[in-house]
Amino acid sequence: ICPVFHPNFVMRMGDRPEVRTIWMNDLKRAINCLNRDVPQYEREQKRIHIQNDTMDWRAWADYLCEKEIMAFDIETTGKKPHKKGHGVRCISFAYNSEYAYSMLAPKRPEDVKQLKRILENPGIKKIAANMKFEHVWMRIIYGINVQNWYWDTMLAAHILDNRQYVTGLKFQSYVNFGTPDYDSDIEPFIKPPGKDGNSFNKIDELMKTKKGKEKLLVYCGMDSLFEFRLAMKQIKEIKG
Repeated sequence: ICPVFHPNFVMRMGDRPEVRTIWMNDLKRAINCLNRDVPQYEREQKRIHIQNDTMDWRAWADYLCEKEIMAFDIETTGKKPHKKGHGVRCISFAYNSEYAYSMLAPKRPEDVKQLKRILENPGIKKIAANMKFEHVWMRIIYGINVQNWYWDTMLAAHILDNRQYVTGLKFQSYVNFGTPDYDSDIEPFIKPPGKDGNSFNKIDELMKTKKGKEKLLVYCGMDSLFEFRLAMKQIKEIKG
């Protein structure tokens, strides 16, 4: 898929050299694609490992604390955590471009302590898409102050292309990795109604069934996996 300006648009904007420049660059990229094979992608959902409900958080923390860099993502009951009753429902981690690990959010104090060990470890570089979301939820819900934020894929996307509606993780995952629409069946449950940032979504309704819970965990893991992949690509592109 190689979108370009319509030639008539370019002709009408003939007095704007930036339009013609963008048009010519887009055409060159499109023509270069003729010599490339159409990419083939496997189902990325297979790369998400779901941890069972009885996972050992201490062992998991020991393992992750040995990593140098990781992306993590959470699914919550709304956009903002300040209203009573809000909470984190699942969390995922990816420390390479191949796999992500998704699990239900910890509830027991001893498990939350291990999550704190991971996220407050200054030796691990942290990646997220819109990191302020994860940072605020972790601080309000768990009292965890995430340390060593390293890369925000959304901010980096703004640097690379500041047009509207293209910096979100789903769009970036599609154009960079060819993975379309992995959230359509989840979005109705995680998007709060209306414009009230404190309102509750329907995530708990989704989690009432085993199938719904599994869908949510896979979705959460996909986010972490693509955050990691996208960050690595952006770092290379921006830093050289």
